[in-house]
Amino acid sequence: MLKRLYAGSVLGLDRSRIHISKMNPFARFFLDENVDRDRLRSALNKALADCPYMNYSVAADEGVFLGLEENEAPLPLLYKEPDTINCDENNGHSCAVYAEGNMIGIVVSHVVTDGCGLFWFARTLLDRYFEAEDVFYKWAREDDYDVDLLKDEIPVPAEYKKITFPEGSYFSVKDTVEADYSNCFIIKTPYSGFRNLCKETGSSTQTVLTALSLMAVSECYLEDEKNITARIPVNARSVMGAPHTFQNASVSNMRITVSNDDLRDLKTLASKIASLCETQNTKDEIAYQCNLCRSILLSESREEMLKLIKEYIGQDAIVISNLGKGLVSDSYAGHIKAVFAGALMFPLMVYGIPLRDSMGFSCYDATGKGEYKKALKTVLERMGLSLNEIDPATGKAV
Repeated sequence: MLKRLYAGSVLGLDRSRIHISKMNPFARFFLDENVDRDRLRSALNKALADCPYMNYSVAADEGVFLGLEENEAPLPLLYKEPDTINCDENNGHSCAVYAEGNMIGIVVSHVVTDGCGLFWFARTLLDRYFEAEDVFYKWAREDDYDVDLLKDEIPVPAEYKKITFPEGSYFSVKDTVEADYSNCFIIKTPYSGFRNLCKETGSSTQTVLTALSLMAVSECYLEDEKNITARIPVNARSVMGAPHTFQNASVSNMRITVSNDDLRDLKTLASKIASLCETQNTKDEIAYQCNLCRSILLSESREEMLKLIKEYIGQDAIVISNLGKGLVSDSYAGHIKAVFAGALMFPLMVYGIPLRDSMGFSCYDATGKGEYKKALKTVLERMGLSLNEIDPATGKAV
């Protein structure tokens, strides 16, 4: 039976991208030894039973809408990441799992779920592989397991006022290369050093990650007084009363707009970012953005749709997201040498991945010039952090 999607359909408006592996949420885990394929295959079967949503495939519905249908063919363990997820060797699934040497890789269509859904599955797969005492994902039988936040319009109070942004020009960076992993990089720094920055500024991991990532943009690109806006995806599950839904619940975003002057001092910048996040990470703002996305799907003309899409996209120059410390259990974190995660959807993207003893910056720079990597290294070293660059293809130090 086909289940119509609303939130997933917004992410699938460009049908050409819904199954391209590198343009959808992915994660690679580099272990301290080669992967035992038999052990991983057994763990995969158990994790799919734990997280049945990863057995769904994307199918066309009416108009702009997409749907999900259960794929009863087995999900094979591949030897490498396929270029497109729903290929014959993958039995047409919208999720792929592969292992190569010491690396376990996972990719899922953004139409099926968001980064949170991917990482629930990834954590559960690793739990099964390392035979953890407690398996992470347990919510497949919850009432809100498959709630779609965009299915119905969400009430917004009459007194709600839409977020406004500063006047003036905005910085943007254009793609100059096709989406390619060769323009990705990982930087690792001791987690203790990163946490010290959080303590010194009285800020959260996401706030400091955002501040450092924006300072790096200023370091290599900003030469004038343009504003710059960072997009921070919001996991709206708990705020909207559906904490267990596997469906995409990250269509809303916080917009952090700062000027070049704001980027000179970490503590001042962190304070401004925290204030902007507090203003925007509210139920009313999330509801407004969800309704905006729903309006895009239900728009009656192409002109109306494009106008709404322009408002939704905004003037964002970079996407910055902290993926959280729970991605890997501390019980086996010592066996995970590096993590590479993301989705090559935006010209500049930075994902923060805290492990037990390290803070990883998983980055993509579609300009193809390598300037952002140099700038981020410069900013982190200026903050007194020691660095290791990791090859996202091998997990080894560069």
